[in-house]
Amino acid sequence: MATTSDRNVSQRQRVAYLESIVRQYVGDIDLNLESLKALSQTPETGQKHHTPMAQADDCDSCLSETSVGVNETCDILPVDNNIAHYSGEFSHWNFSQRIRKYMNTLPKEQTQDSVSSWKDFYRTDELQSPTAATTALSSLPPRPIANFLLRCFLKHAQTNYFYVEETWVEDKLDLCYAKPDVLSRGDVGVVSILFAILAIGTQYAYIESDRADNGNMGPDPNISSFTEDAVGVMFYQQASRLLPEVLTLGSLECVQACLLIAVYLLPIDAAGLSYSYLNIAINVSIQNGMHRRYSRDDLDTRVREIRNRVWWTTYTIERRISIFHGRPMSIRPVDVDADMPSEQSHICPWTTITVPCILATLRLNEFLRKLWNEIDLLKGAPKQKAIMRRLTSLHGDLIAWWSDLSTDLLLQEESSQPERYSLQLKLEYCLVRMFCGRCFIFSNDAAGTTPEQHSAISPSAASDITHPRSVLVRDCVKAAFEAIETCRHIHNTIGLARASYTEFSSCRAALLIITTQCLQTKCHTFRYALRDGLSMLKHMASGSRLAHVEASLVDRFEQVIARLDQAASMEKKGPSDYDKFKEWETEWRTDSVFASTDSPRAFQGVSPAKESASLNQIGPDKSDELGSSSEPQLYASGDVAFFPESDDWTTFFGADFLMQLDDGIRGNRRD
Repeated sequence: MATTSDRNVSQRQRVAYLESIVRQYVGDIDLNLESLKALSQTPETGQKHHTPMAQADDCDSCLSETSVGVNETCDILPVDNNIAHYSGEFSHWNFSQRIRKYMNTLPKEQTQDSVSSWKDFYRTDELQSPTAATTALSSLPPRPIANFLLRCFLKHAQTNYFYVEETWVEDKLDLCYAKPDVLSRGDVGVVSILFAILAIGTQYAYIESDRADNGNMGPDPNISSFTEDAVGVMFYQQASRLLPEVLTLGSLECVQACLLIAVYLLPIDAAGLSYSYLNIAINVSIQNGMHRRYSRDDLDTRVREIRNRVWWTTYTIERRISIFHGRPMSIRPVDVDADMPSEQSHICPWTTITVPCILATLRLNEFLRKLWNEIDLLKGAPKQKAIMRRLTSLHGDLIAWWSDLSTDLLLQEESSQPERYSLQLKLEYCLVRMFCGRCFIFSNDAAGTTPEQHSAISPSAASDITHPRSVLVRDCVKAAFEAIETCRHIHNTIGLARASYTEFSSCRAALLIITTQCLQTKCHTFRYALRDGLSMLKHMASGSRLAHVEASLVDRFEQVIARLDQAASMEKKGPSDYDKFKEWETEWRTDSVFASTDSPRAFQGVSPAKESASLNQIGPDKSDELGSSSEPQLYASGDVAFFPESDDWTTFFGADFLMQLDDGIRGNRRD
């Protein structure tokens, strides 16, 4: 029999699922009581957006008496096998097509000539250069070098995301070297792809060096260590010079070219240049209708699959960069209904990456988007408890999904020779969990709050350990430790890749979270993880000025924490016995009657001539003061360095010394 607690949990899950379904139809809105009441009174609102399985009504049904005639669908018409024309709902183009369809119902003898002469769409081609693609080929390296850089790209860069098909890019490379004359202006996207791949290959080339095989993963960590970066910049410039031609053509290959340039720029300027190129890739994708389901049969099956893979890769990376770097997303989730990549390898073979891995990566980033959406709703929301419940429910779904993931992917983590795709998948999982909880670490801070005051309100020390905020923060810290452990495993086995955005950003995010814990509590585990992770972060920052700056920031945090620890340790322990002795010595020198007997000059071996000259320089008044409180100075051998004349006895014993001496002598004579 189910308990009351079980029923409550089941009810909460049911409500969460229903809310998720509602959002799929009406968008990301606040589902409070008033909003739900308004939606229930206007059920047709849920039909304003297309659903994944929605089909277009024909023109007759749109104009029937039972419809208001605003149910439109998009148009995706192929121009070539790699180019398509897209027009969204309620566009000028769609309205003109409805007029055209209506005219087709009229008598043919009146409209046939006019309608048949219409051109479906227009793509400019007079702006393209006929020789841009072939001219750029002169900058290609020798074929063996190109093969090596391509191999580096396929092995280390194309892991959890799909950029190009391996056999396709090899064929295009053969064509550029063997028959460059057959290339036309329609191949400008292909040439740009090749140069972008070569540029990315230079970023990973050092991993294939003999130094890497011997466990030394690259030169010393400084800005100018990797001289091959200059070659990579040259390849990047060749790829980017073709950008005007790429945008004019607007083909599938042009989307891939912009995507690959963005990937090259990720370790260099993720939030700036890379984000801009990703937005360009998204826009060219939309121009080709790649974000929508293609339901026609007039496009090659393989091309349709490549379109889906490239779209989801571009869309996913763009969302990650937007969320992690605080940038607006270029397209709403409700406007996307493209098919997910297929697991059927006969359609388009998967070579360097595995189907489960890329699908798991896409699923992880979908969790990231949903979690970000709930966190974003917390800004100024009057009723945050419901949002927190949904957030913790999504977090629980994420943990459960990872637990059910294929063991073939997870077993790679403990292998002595793991695959990079498996470990990067684990790092992305840690990144999502860290993002979900890190915003609550300082959420209660006020201006001027000290670390001690913050520690008192920290969720990690809260009395109710089941509080949603405490649960999210604890798992965030746990994910940070797991990320550091995973990076350490990569470093000790296959080597950390300095150009990997996933590896660098996960290590950096983990260190920032561990830094917050070091500020709140003294724990050697946190300190060790901070030092270990910082060492790996500096290693990955080699050759990148941006990464070097970010690593330096974490390094400064670590130095501040070390100083705070030292000050707290001194305050807690108090002065040592030696410190107490030295303090007493200082007091003794000040208060004791013997305080004037410690002149350091007695052991300096000053000659009489020098001493006399020194006293003369000081002046008669000062020399009297010095002489009145000094002992005879000795050489290192023990001989007297300076013995005063008889007139100077008063310097040692006072003005009454001679009188007392005479009285003593007379007294002895009487006796």
